[in-house]
Amino acid sequence: MTPNRDDGATQQFHNKTYKNIPYNQFADSFKAKSWDPHQWADIFAKSGARYIVLTSKHHDGYCLWNTKYSPNWNAMERGPGRDLIQELADAIRQHPAGMKFGLYYSLLEWQNQYFAEDRRNGGRKYPKEVVLPQLREIVEKYRPEVIWFDGNRGQTDEYWGIKPFLSWLYNESPVKDTVVVNDRLGDGCEGVHGDFKNCRDRFQPDSIPDFLWECCMTIGSSWGHNKYLESKYYKSSKQLIELLIRTVSKGGNLLLNVGPTEDGLIIEEETERLIQIGEWIKVNGEAIFNTVPYQPTTSISRDMAYTKGNDVIYTFILNERCFVDGSIELKGLIVASYNEKVIQVSILSLDGPLNLESKVIKSRSRYLDIIVSVPMSCLSTLNPPYVLRISELNTH
Repeated sequence: MTPNRDDGATQQFHNKTYKNIPYNQFADSFKAKSWDPHQWADIFAKSGARYIVLTSKHHDGYCLWNTKYSPNWNAMERGPGRDLIQELADAIRQHPAGMKFGLYYSLLEWQNQYFAEDRRNGGRKYPKEVVLPQLREIVEKYRPEVIWFDGNRGQTDEYWGIKPFLSWLYNESPVKDTVVVNDRLGDGCEGVHGDFKNCRDRFQPDSIPDFLWECCMTIGSSWGHNKYLESKYYKSSKQLIELLIRTVSKGGNLLLNVGPTEDGLIIEEETERLIQIGEWIKVNGEAIFNTVPYQPTTSISRDMAYTKGNDVIYTFILNERCFVDGSIELKGLIVASYNEKVIQVSILSLDGPLNLESKVIKSRSRYLDIIVSVPMSCLSTLNPPYVLRISELNTH
């Protein structure tokens, strides 16, 4: 909820439920009493995640660490009485899955008086007294490998002081050799600057971008926990896996948002979906990680997507209607050379690739059309979306 906003459904709900309790008093009821950072790390690892980004501070300015630049408005002084960032950072880094740890940081604060003064008089007191000191604080203390900026709009990167901060970050900071940042660095920076681009929330390009990018997406319809959200508003695990496939097949990363409760629990609807994504990745992860986008010469159906490994093409089958009479045609595969006798087509499974019968039905110059027989009895043992592996091709 945006503090001090006098209209909208959220404010109406607040007035009806909490009467005249001011926003900042909710910090005292935030206890995270059931929070177990190691349990979180286990859930994230089981999902197949490679990196985690924790919200260190959102637009309300409340900080999850003990910062002297937000006195009496942080998790050590108000609420849990704990350094939540340090606890999760330790749990993530101690976990055998080897996940990377990152931090989200909101540049703006809705209620900060320095920020309000700057907007009135054109000054820069807020970034000098709060933003830049806090950014150095979290980098030096927690050493994040991702800094995920947000809340940049309405002010330029010059106002935020981003350039000198990045100069220090990349040249002198303790994470100078490993850290990456996104593109929300000031007005006009989205899709232009940054080590990787978010462009906007839920970004999904129509074609393969010529830059590194990430899709930030919710599991439900809300970025934070909403206990009144009905189950029908949560995406299914199949929808989320298809989103992962479409993202990776266009060269992107997927950053999937979860909204924990005030007790520090990840709700069942979100935990279940994370685990199911991880179970699918156990079988099909080789088509996701360490691959690059691949584009056949023919137009790609919405029911199929592709990635490429080392002389291996992966075909994601997103809809069973792609199979006609127990077979599927893969058209316009680009190869430098091939030997039809040694082309191997298999379908990924928990027990390893299952070999399938295939035949080249057309070849022209560097392009192939292949028909693959896929018994329905084989599909019945697998969880969709299915992944075909075409190997022994020279794709360079």
